[in-house]
Amino acid sequence: MEEKKDTRPTRPATKAEGGDLGGIMPDVLEKGSTRPRTAYDTAKVRRRKPKRHRFLTAMLIYAAAAILIIGTLTCVGWKYIGLRTDDSAETFINDLVLNTDNDGWRQLLRQYFDETYIGCDDGEKIAEEVIAPDFSVGKVTFLRYILPEGQNVTATLPDTGIKTDQTFNADFSGEGKTIGKEDVSYILFSDGTPFALLKLSDEGKKALGLGEWKIGWISFFADYYLDGDFPVTTVTLPENAQLYINGKKNGSNPSVTGVGYPDITPAEANSSPACVTYHFRDLYFTPELTAELEGEQLELVSDDGSRNYYFRFPEKAVHSLSVTVPESVTARVGGEVLTEEWAERTTVEGELGDLDDGGTGTRPILNVWTVKGLFGDPEVTADVYGKPLKLLSSEGGNYVFETPAECKYTVTVIVPHGASVTVNGKTATASDLDPAGVSADELGHGSTALGKYQVSELAALPDIIPSFDKYVLTGYLAMPNVTAAMGEKTLVPCVTTANEYDLLWEYDYDASGEFDEERKADAVSFVGEYIKYLCDGGAWDDPENQETFDANYKALKDRMIPGTTGYVGVMESYRTVNKMPHYERFTADKKETGEYVVYSEGCVSCRVSYSVTRERTADGQSVTDVLEGSIKVLQVKYKDEWRVWGFIAE
Repeated sequence: MEEKKDTRPTRPATKAEGGDLGGIMPDVLEKGSTRPRTAYDTAKVRRRKPKRHRFLTAMLIYAAAAILIIGTLTCVGWKYIGLRTDDSAETFINDLVLNTDNDGWRQLLRQYFDETYIGCDDGEKIAEEVIAPDFSVGKVTFLRYILPEGQNVTATLPDTGIKTDQTFNADFSGEGKTIGKEDVSYILFSDGTPFALLKLSDEGKKALGLGEWKIGWISFFADYYLDGDFPVTTVTLPENAQLYINGKKNGSNPSVTGVGYPDITPAEANSSPACVTYHFRDLYFTPELTAELEGEQLELVSDDGSRNYYFRFPEKAVHSLSVTVPESVTARVGGEVLTEEWAERTTVEGELGDLDDGGTGTRPILNVWTVKGLFGDPEVTADVYGKPLKLLSSEGGNYVFETPAECKYTVTVIVPHGASVTVNGKTATASDLDPAGVSADELGHGSTALGKYQVSELAALPDIIPSFDKYVLTGYLAMPNVTAAMGEKTLVPCVTTANEYDLLWEYDYDASGEFDEERKADAVSFVGEYIKYLCDGGAWDDPENQETFDANYKALKDRMIPGTTGYVGVMESYRTVNKMPHYERFTADKKETGEYVVYSEGCVSCRVSYSVTRERTADGQSVTDVLEGSIKVLQVKYKDEWRVWGFIAE
């Protein structure tokens, strides 16, 4: 029988046996075995892990477990500390609220107001004298305040379910009174109204954060304790100037830019300088204000009785200009008309022209407008009656404009035909005569005797219009000397009038011409009719007297030309004269003629002086008086008949 072969792998021989163990130590071989090592045995040994691998694995497992345990303990501890911190802070604020009465809150106000007051007044004085006397707190509740994400300094009250739009600045004093992310702070409410912000402090806390809490600071909201007591203080100053309030540098109050500077002129109403305005709502007492710009102290201007202040810009920041123009010229700076409400006006004497030689020597008067405190360079213009004027010079900010023809004197001289006229010693020539002559309207509204007669209606009778000449001369810079003469006789002007630069001299006919006895008799007769009209009438209750008065009224009108001003004047006098006293007797003691003037072949004037003695009965007594005066009678030849145009009672 064939012997069965062993199919198991044989182990390799050891080195002692002359074999190779493949790197396996003898001590790992089966002890007590006498059989040789096979390849199977060698492979089996190689799959075993060495001891050093088992050690490293154990160490990693231990480290992971330790980290997990430590982390868990840390989280639990931190949470515990936080809960204990919150709980102790909550206990402190709760005890504070329960154990503090109104006097206690008032004392806290006195103690902490000065530390958190952001103004520049004496905070301690304000708390003691202004706020504390009326400070009152109702039922106090609180809410934990957590600074909103992303905000470090300013914040808005959280949504507490209470309607409020109050905001506060967490940087209350600018000296470290701030709220940080980790700070413990509470909003305090009085009967539901926020009245303070409280920050707790746990400085010197013990292990695990279980120290004693105390008040770090408490700030009382102004909207709670203020009831319109603090006035608003407004301060405007140059943009880069530094403001000091009660000696303290202003740094935390917000400003408003782009506002109008209070001291601006109308010329720069649309181009205000760079300035800022501060609105202080936390200054109770009148502040002491100072400001400086680039080391220069600024001048303070205040409105008496108000809290509105502004500082003037330094002299080097502003400039002035002047505008020289004739008196009637309109000058503008920055498009605004210069007036004495915002500019200074003085006058100077101007230069004389060639036409002024031989005149009065009086120089023309010019206006000089001065505008101070300008920040820019506004446009300067001048015009007269809408006509722009030419600028002659602007050196050194002194603008001088031309004197236009409209601002030179125009001289008009009305004289009897044939009279000579001199202006500044120079005789007017025919080229100076107005070819249109003197109109009836000019005479009727002028100052000559014909003007007093109101003879503008004479235009309807061109053949009898009095003959006058009109000279017009212009270009004078000063009031000229004007004279007129008729032959060898110097005429006296009736009047000299001036309407700005329009000057008028009027000369009337002097007594001239030979007396025409018929015209003289007509003038005397007309005055007699007028005297009868004044004296012989009235007495409404006497029909006979009334009939006489009406006859005298008709006789007077029949001497005149219907429709003229004189005729209408007589008609309008009827009621007035009819109510005058009735004289039973009157005697004309004098009727004399004089100043007989021939204006033209169909127009003459004669003055008649009169004196009349009148008698009447009043209250049963005889009364005597004397009527005196003179009347100038103007007669014209109207439809080939001499009629009275008008009369002037003197």
